[in-house]
Amino acid sequence: MKVRAKFRVTAIEFYETPPQSARIKMAPVYSSKNAKGEYVQNEENKAFWQATPNGELWMHINNPAAVNAFEVGAEYYLDFTRCLPPELTEGA
Repeated sequence: MKVRAKFRVTAIEFYETPPQSARIKMAPVYSSKNAKGEYVQNEENKAFWQATPNGELWMHINNPAAVNAFEVGAEYYLDFTRCLPPELTEGA
């Protein structure tokens, strides 16, 4: 079974250690910014929020290109697919 969540980046902490790395903090969406910069709740975010009203995700990323893919305030889909042990997937 696959599970999809929708989270917003709430913070990015940059580190100077080579390569450039950062810790990305995310939380479930509730509302989105409209063209005026105001937060409003849309139907998609309402549905995701009802399924995951609370949560937090931290990732420490060492790949500079991957770090640059994230932006504070931007929303991202998180797709979760269970990983099976290699002995169950080999030759499948």
